[in-house]
Amino acid sequence: MSDVILNEISERFRQAKDLIDFAKRLEEGCDARSSCIKGMVFVSLYAVVEFSVTRTCEYYFEKIHMSEKKFSEFTTGVACLMLEPFFKSLIEKKDLFSKKNVLDKFFLGNAVPIGVGVYPVSSSANIGYVQIKDMWRLIGLPGEGKPQGVTGVYFDEIKDKRNAVSHGRVTAQEVGARYSIMDLEKRLDFVEKFYVHLLEAFSSYYERKHYLCDC
Repeated sequence: MSDVILNEISERFRQAKDLIDFAKRLEEGCDARSSCIKGMVFVSLYAVVEFSVTRTCEYYFEKIHMSEKKFSEFTTGVACLMLEPFFKSLIEKKDLFSKKNVLDKFFLGNAVPIGVGVYPVSSSANIGYVQIKDMWRLIGLPGEGKPQGVTGVYFDEIKDKRNAVSHGRVTAQEVGARYSIMDLEKRLDFVEKFYVHLLEAFSSYYERKHYLCDC
């Protein structure tokens, strides 16, 4: 597991924890602002989830690229990630020689980078449980997308509440009023278990070279 990535994620996690602690102090003092802070916790928790996924993918895909393996040596899931930046390019190119030049990069045996910003999730702009499961399946990460013994519904709950607040459909106070401090602490614990689970899965995947095909 990368200590660098863990520290970066933990910093964002601590901010979410600090918000919950602050909301708890306000609630103990019967301060009405507590509900607003509790609603903003979902924005902070989602930030931890999304950053965990994007930063971990970025880190390990860069390491995979540095392995300088041939395109044909990678699994089809990793190959898809390599091809993704070029799919649109192929569609836009009108002449056959331009298309040939793009494809030559993959079939001449050279190492091919995974495009920056290309992550193994479905087309949704936000990360929920479906996107997490898609990522696990596409890459071939060990185990399941959710930590053992916890429910995956928290992914979508955190995403949906964050979106509702961020896009102004409801106020942070309205969201926060529906949750107790104990409720938020359960979501916080879930997010911590998830990012540790994610890092362990990627570390095992990389160390065992599961990104290479068996052919």
